[in-house]
Amino acid sequence: MGPRCSPTPGRPGQLYGGYRGRREIRAAAGLRPVLLELGGNSANLICADADIPLALRECLTGGFSNNGQSCNSVQRILVHRDVHDEFAQALAIQAAGLRLGDPMDDRTDIGPLIHQSAAVRVEAAIAEAVAKGATLHTGGTRHGAVIAPTVLSNVGHDLPLYCAEVFAPVVLVEPFDSLGEAIDAANSTPFALQAAVFTKSLATAARCFRELRAGSVIVNRSSNFRLDQLPYGGIGDSGIGREGPLYAVEAMSYLKSLVMVPGEG
Repeated sequence: MGPRCSPTPGRPGQLYGGYRGRREIRAAAGLRPVLLELGGNSANLICADADIPLALRECLTGGFSNNGQSCNSVQRILVHRDVHDEFAQALAIQAAGLRLGDPMDDRTDIGPLIHQSAAVRVEAAIAEAVAKGATLHTGGTRHGAVIAPTVLSNVGHDLPLYCAEVFAPVVLVEPFDSLGEAIDAANSTPFALQAAVFTKSLATAARCFRELRAGSVIVNRSSNFRLDQLPYGGIGDSGIGREGPLYAVEAMSYLKSLVMVPGEG
């Protein structure tokens, strides 16, 4: 689809979302500007001093709203070892209580993915992770195009569930012992759209802002957070440029100067 999605002749540029086809679109654009929002694999850090009930609510909503089909959805949750077991158990219990059903029903929490083939892909990725040693805390089942809300731990860092964009109601939980270790893990994938940290320490928040590789770092809210007043976008495999009314207009415009010299006499 890359060549078909390349900018139309005569237009300064176009905006796209989605990970696949990124290189083809960028190559076909030539010298024309392109704004690419290509997806994410957002890490959310839960520090030992975090407000755990708040972090639970945010990660539950941020990981499972829209059935996980948000580019900045919570995918990886890195939890300090002191609070890891408590957090993982509570998250699994709450995720298991989410209601599957018709998305038009107000009582439904989890509906279908965009297509049954997407659900089959996710089901296979979960099965692969479990076969290679991951722990399945809840979910992992498929009902047509619906994936039950899934929480896993001990997922290999070389597996698609960990290093690629899942785009489904699947979250991974893993412990860390030091902030540096958590930052390294968060930065270990080629995606860099958004990241989040839950902490009461301004010093910790400031360090995460400096060292996390992401277009935005959210403090005490999940990575699934966006305001159009802010520049939205990532780096690496997450894209090029920034969205938002002001930033997208600037990206899709070109500067033009007018110089007027008064005539002599």
